[in-house]
Amino acid sequence: MPVSASDGSAVLERGRPAPRAPKAEKSPSMGRSGRSAAPAKAKQSAPAAEGATGARSILEEEPPARRSLVEYLGVWGFAVLVHVVVLLGLSFIVIDSEVRDQIFSILGEPSEEPDDAPIFEAVDMPELTELEESSEIAEVTADEIAEEEVELEINISDMDPTMAIEPADMGVTMNLDPSNVTGGRSSAKAKAALVEKYGGNAASEQAVASALKWIADQQRADGSWNFNDVGDEEQFDAEGKTDVRDAPTGATAAALLAFLGAGHTHTDEGPYQKHVGRGINYLLENVKVGPAGGDYRGGVKQSGMYIQGLAAIALAEAHGMTEDRRLRRAAEAGVGFIMSAQSPVDGGWRYTPAFERSTPEVSDTSVVGWQLMALKSAQAAKIRIPKRVFLGVKTFLDLAEHNDGAQYGYLPKTADNAGGPRGPMSAVGLLCRMYMGWDEKDERLEKGVELLAKAGPNRNDSYYGYYATQVLHHWGGEKWEAWNAVQRDQLINTQEKSGKMSGSWKPGGSHNDRAGGRLWVTCLSVMTLEVYYRHLPLYERGDIKVEF
Repeated sequence: MPVSASDGSAVLERGRPAPRAPKAEKSPSMGRSGRSAAPAKAKQSAPAAEGATGARSILEEEPPARRSLVEYLGVWGFAVLVHVVVLLGLSFIVIDSEVRDQIFSILGEPSEEPDDAPIFEAVDMPELTELEESSEIAEVTADEIAEEEVELEINISDMDPTMAIEPADMGVTMNLDPSNVTGGRSSAKAKAALVEKYGGNAASEQAVASALKWIADQQRADGSWNFNDVGDEEQFDAEGKTDVRDAPTGATAAALLAFLGAGHTHTDEGPYQKHVGRGINYLLENVKVGPAGGDYRGGVKQSGMYIQGLAAIALAEAHGMTEDRRLRRAAEAGVGFIMSAQSPVDGGWRYTPAFERSTPEVSDTSVVGWQLMALKSAQAAKIRIPKRVFLGVKTFLDLAEHNDGAQYGYLPKTADNAGGPRGPMSAVGLLCRMYMGWDEKDERLEKGVELLAKAGPNRNDSYYGYYATQVLHHWGGEKWEAWNAVQRDQLINTQEKSGKMSGSWKPGGSHNDRAGGRLWVTCLSVMTLEVYYRHLPLYERGDIKVEF
């Protein structure tokens, strides 16, 4: 991403000495940098002592060579002499050998950047540099967990004190701009008001707080998470540890989305500031940048583009929420890779990028959903996405739709064994249509929302719940209220309440739940409960008014 910027260099003009005038001072010269040179006063000769004959004594006459040397050195020569004397004096001071070595290492020539240095600069994290070894990080994390587990009762105000509205703020109205899709997360007071406005409650927010604590406890010493680290009870060894779940980049992105969804960033003080910062640093340190852009798949092939989409969303949201310019390049590189990977045949995406295959794969609705959300998150963070990319997405959705666009299948209708519409894919497709510009008055969209609302939430499929809840939330009205009452309470009631899994959700019986495992299901579930403020409704007209 070319950035026009000055190289900071300045050219200084060497001033010519002005002709000497008797008993006058030399004028300071001014360079192009705007800084004036140090004024050097022209040396005035002492008046000649006159004897009876009027002749000047040779002892009072300054030799020409000496006079020219003094004129040349002037103030600068005197300054150099003073510095030399000071340094000589300091050399006699006894300095501890370790401190002396540090000083000389600083004064020495800078070492070259190591070959394995990360492509993007890591974000600044308080106290992060004090932990030099991985074992120390693990020890600190264990201590933090031990301290937190003492408090078994989780109170919303304890987890985020700003969620409690001060009496002085009661009755205050805030206007939120719907075009700022993550604006509901930025203020804790606004979050509390949006929870009340759109149907959340204290129990749902306590479930979010408990889930975030559990997710934080699963973070590795290097800042990452991994789906394979958390088992599904006794079946974990048999079904849980799979190659698909061995995806630390994808798990880290999913965990970050859960924290970001509640407004926790690496720049704002809070209980998870360091967790978010370490997670972001892990993504920045584990990206491969090439002609296609920034590859965040982490070597995973089968579900690689899922991981790419998750990482790009996380980085784009973190950049948009904090305006941390160091994350902009990383987010641009991530969505750049997504655009390069788009299928030239049907406009969608599958497990592997189109440019890695001689014959393009048939795209699928599930992968397309995550890529489009990454592109729209980048747009919201003011990253430009070419129109042709969205035209490709529209082409795919047109191929995958059923029932005149009210429902969607996993594969395009033109694909072999395409099959018919599926509930989860219909939720993904309808959400994509909303973000692609379908109006709430569109009969196709209205019919699709009606079908989702009639089917209702599915407690065994968190993936379906995550997408369908967003569709109904954006739609609003009575259908949303009915959906939310069931979905919200299902999640609150099925969350683990005790033991080491407290705060998490056990995977249901659907393929999506079993494939991702407990950590994946927990991240999706907590983001579903954050729906009240995670994204502002798309179909609100004018500012959203919330009253404290």
